Amino acid sequence: MPIAKENYERAIAFLKSHSAHQIVHFNGDLLAHLEGTCHLLDSWGGSTSLCLAGLCHATYGTDGFALSLIDISQHSTLAGVIGSAAERLVYFYASCDRRYLYPQIVRASSSSISFRDRFTGLVFVPDRELFSSFLELTFANELELARRDTEFLAQYGPSLFRLFRRCDHLVSEAAYTCFVNTIREPKNLKEVGGA
Repeated sequence: MPIAKENYERAIAFLKSHSAHQIVHFNGDLLAHLEGTCHLLDSWGGSTSLCLAGLCHATYGTDGFALSLIDISQHSTLAGVIGSAAERLVYFYASCDRRYLYPQIVRASSSSISFRDRFTGLVFVPDRELFSSFLELTFANELELARRDTEFLAQYGPSLFRLFRRCDHLVSEAAYTCFVNTIREPKNLKEVGGA
C-alpha cells in the first residue's frame, strides 16, 4: 500500500472516533466500505492522496449518502488527518450533484462537462486531473459495493453500466477492467434509465 502505515492508521482512528464502524451501510458498516474503497484504489495503483480520499470519501456525506461524520466547515480537521490534497478530493466528491453531472458523462466528452457543487450551487468546469481522480474514486466506491452486495448490483448495476462504459478514456485501465469484470451489460440496454 502506498499509504504510510501511520497515515492509514491515523485516518482509521479518525473514522472510528466519528463512529464510522457503527454506521450501517448496505451489507455491512460504513468503515468496512470505506476500507474496501481504499483497498481497491490501492490495488489499481492510486496515489496516496487518492487512496486516503477513498478511505474518507463519506466524511462530509455524499449525494447518495446523506449522513456526514463532520460538517464541511471543519475541512481543516480532515485536512490535518489526510492532507490537503486528499481533503480537496473528499470535498469535491461529497459536493457532486450527481443528477446534474452523471447525465453529462453519459452523453458528452469530458471536455464539455460542467460540475455543480451541491453545497454552494456553484457551477464550473473542473480541471482534468481533479475530475479523473473523482471518477476513479466513483468507480472504486460503486464497484466496492457491487462486488460484495448482490442486491446493490441488481438494483444499480444497469445504471452504473450505462455511466461507466463511457469512462474508459477517463479512468485507469485497472479501474475500467474491474468494472468490466464486475458489472455485466444489461440484456436490453435501451430500457435502462439515466444513471
